[in-house]
Amino acid sequence: MTNAGLNDIKQFLETYIAKENSMLELKIQHEMPAMKNFLANYSVAENNAQLLIENEAPKFNLFSILQVYHLEARVHTPFLVELLNPEGKHRQGRLFFNAFLRHLYGNSFNLDSIGDIKIAKEYADYNNGRMDILITFFHAGIPKAIVIENKIYHHDEKDQLTRYHRHLTQTRRLKQGQYHIIYLTPYKSRPSSDSISMDLYSCLISEKALTEWGYYGDIETILKSTLTEIKAPVVKHSITQYIDAIQFL
Repeated sequence: MTNAGLNDIKQFLETYIAKENSMLELKIQHEMPAMKNFLANYSVAENNAQLLIENEAPKFNLFSILQVYHLEARVHTPFLVELLNPEGKHRQGRLFFNAFLRHLYGNSFNLDSIGDIKIAKEYADYNNGRMDILITFFHAGIPKAIVIENKIYHHDEKDQLTRYHRHLTQTRRLKQGQYHIIYLTPYKSRPSSDSISMDLYSCLISEKALTEWGYYGDIETILKSTLTEIKAPVVKHSITQYIDAIQFL
């Protein structure tokens, strides 16, 4: 190729690059106002987001910060007992207790006919073991009892639910329809055969006397249903934090 040909190619490339740079500069100038507007709006949005984070502190959760969300006996059981107790320090009366019963029984109970409510934590029966939560009350003059077996990271004990059933039916002499056992785990799991025989398990399931609950599904749902009715801001805030902490189970 001659020098003249090389010069023509070089000149063509220089002209092409110059035109490309010119077009790019025009494009930048055209889009600059929109870019400046975007950056200004982004800065405002970023400042607003920062103010929201400072005011709300959405990730501040005592349960997770103190890493106590896994403590069954020291955190979850006493917290549930406090909420279920109509005379609890939450001062919301039967709000949580009624939400609990509605979730368990639906509309089959007349809540106005319930009285003499007692909530016991770690109720001990010498012959039948220690129950995490025992709820007793009268419904239209008929005695009722609910046992909550709270299982987060512990294994089932030998004949545990069988012994609780014996306490309800033999010690308390309650009949079918007067008692209920709730097996509460993080994500609703079935009790093992170490805790209850499959025959008794099937019988209680068919009689609707045994229910498997999960913190993630059932407890979370119950508590969320009460949020709009809670009058004390500190209680609502604590319940909201507890609901968030359930996600870590």
